[in-house]
Amino acid sequence: MEHAHFGTDENRWLSGEPRTPVTSDLGGSQGKDELVAIRKRVYGHDMLYVSQPDGSKIGRINLETGRITMDRAELRDIFDRFVAGWRATHMGQQPPSDDDRDEGTRPTGPHASHESNPTPHAGLPTPQTPDPPWQPPDPATRAPDPTWPAPEPLPQVAEPAPTHRNDLPQVEPIAPVAPVSADATDTAGASAQNEYHRRSERELATKHQKVADDAQWRQQIKAERPVMGRVATALTAKPRITPESQATAAWKVGAEGERRVGEVLQGVRGIEVLHDRLIPGSRANIDHLVVGPSGVFVIDAKKYTGKLEVRDKGGLFRHDPHLYVNGRDRTKTADGVLRQVKVVRTALGDDFADVQIRGVLCFIGAKWPLMKHPHRVNGVVVVWPKGLPKIVTARGPLNGRMVDVAEQLRSRLRSAGH
Repeated sequence: MEHAHFGTDENRWLSGEPRTPVTSDLGGSQGKDELVAIRKRVYGHDMLYVSQPDGSKIGRINLETGRITMDRAELRDIFDRFVAGWRATHMGQQPPSDDDRDEGTRPTGPHASHESNPTPHAGLPTPQTPDPPWQPPDPATRAPDPTWPAPEPLPQVAEPAPTHRNDLPQVEPIAPVAPVSADATDTAGASAQNEYHRRSERELATKHQKVADDAQWRQQIKAERPVMGRVATALTAKPRITPESQATAAWKVGAEGERRVGEVLQGVRGIEVLHDRLIPGSRANIDHLVVGPSGVFVIDAKKYTGKLEVRDKGGLFRHDPHLYVNGRDRTKTADGVLRQVKVVRTALGDDFADVQIRGVLCFIGAKWPLMKHPHRVNGVVVVWPKGLPKIVTARGPLNGRMVDVAEQLRSRLRSAGH
């Protein structure tokens, strides 16, 4: 059985391939260890995770898009061969490369069939020729994947060859299939997660390039100036693959916070929810929009740690609340929500001018007092994730118009994840 992760702490079981240990020679003093492949459904993506038996991660691959993320970059070659062998075993044989067809040879390595490689699988074989890069198999010749149900066949209309115009069979035209709405695949935090992957991969590639350039420089200067070159290299620090920057990691943290709010809203009945909507004319986005009985709620998710408190700095005759998290003034986050409220007001237009719009700041991971209750800062409600359902389901006059309001927002604010 394989784990299928749906973005919550709940694990559901889906029928599929068992955990697949495959022997792989990692070299060095480690000898021969077994690599473990686990296939999961993670937020709608078909993922394969590869790790060592002790649980240390090696890398993962999106089986649908081919995107690879390495936890141990030095084992990339082993990872590629392992995944290729796993694909050949579980997702059908791969076709030979164009070069192999021209030369009349059969592919070798993990992509080879049992006829071309009768040796039992007792480790990852050393390929005689480089494996061709993996390409999506032709759907017409691809072997069926046992982990997914076979699609239902399309109805076939047999049309006999007529001998006369009047002999043609009268077949009713098939109604066109409605296109799938973009919101059907909307995922909370999708754009933030995609941005994190782009930044992380670009940052890691830059660091690897610096290491490669440094190694080339050291080799060249030693060859040109044997004595002084060694002195120069000894006095020059080598670049290292350091952890990703805080600016890049912030996108990952933000995506986790948005997914948490999405999980809470997913279980609330009687509301319309839109995730990850792009602000027109900007690269910024609105995390969540909720259409409830009492109006529209613009929700901005923030994943901060530390104590959350509201301090009144207005004195005796003026109310001036300021929001603090972990001792830092976060009042400006409420101002950002108010700007998003104006965008939503413009999107609704004159037809829905009477609909009330409220801004909400939802803090994930912050420490609230024992007797916690929602706060209000500059007209924006400050709440924790599990406090959202009570706010968005409050009674109001919008019961009969919720669907119309949601459709208006979908048409005016497109998804940022597409």
